[in-house]
Amino acid sequence: MGSASIALGAWQIWNSTVDQRAAVIREQKYRDELSGLRKEMSSIRLDNSVLKREIADKDKILARIAEMQLDLAQKEFALSYSPCVDITYQNKRINIYNKGKANLRLWGTQLAGGIRLLEKRPRIISPDGSYFLFGDHLDQELQQKLPANDRCAIPFDVFLEDALSRKYTVKELLFAEKVNGQIEIHTQNTGIIREDWSKSRRVCDVRSTVPTI
Repeated sequence: MGSASIALGAWQIWNSTVDQRAAVIREQKYRDELSGLRKEMSSIRLDNSVLKREIADKDKILARIAEMQLDLAQKEFALSYSPCVDITYQNKRINIYNKGKANLRLWGTQLAGGIRLLEKRPRIISPDGSYFLFGDHLDQELQQKLPANDRCAIPFDVFLEDALSRKYTVKELLFAEKVNGQIEIHTQNTGIIREDWSKSRRVCDVRSTVPTI
């Protein structure tokens, strides 16, 4: 009986030790798993933070792209209404051609830095259309004042308004020459300037049905 009791006690002690070791192993395994989960959670939080930054950066990029597209669309829209004008002189007439894509309003002209002649109501020049001004008196004045075989350059401004009510001045030069007693005039465009010509003090309102220069 003494030996059996000792053996039984020893077995119980060994079994308890095994159970303790198993419990320690399970606890360590649990701690390892918990540590792994914490690392994964930390990694997920980091990934989530990076993802949020990437989304925010993408949102900024998309917003910038949308802003640039809107700006481009506005510029294209405005450009479609910008004036494109060609001016010629033929048969004692100054011809103003609209080469643009939208209607133009012709308000008046200014010759050689003189008084600006402005209409009460504008003349409408449609795309690919034209409008002419009589130049008889210009021809007559040049006949009187220009010596034979001489030439001169005369500044000529045309005051326009586009469909968006933006005002422009077309700067033109009329190159006149007296050849064999006849006046020949050639035109040269030197630019189109966006400016509010209506604020000039040197203005003469023209009420005739046909504008003069």
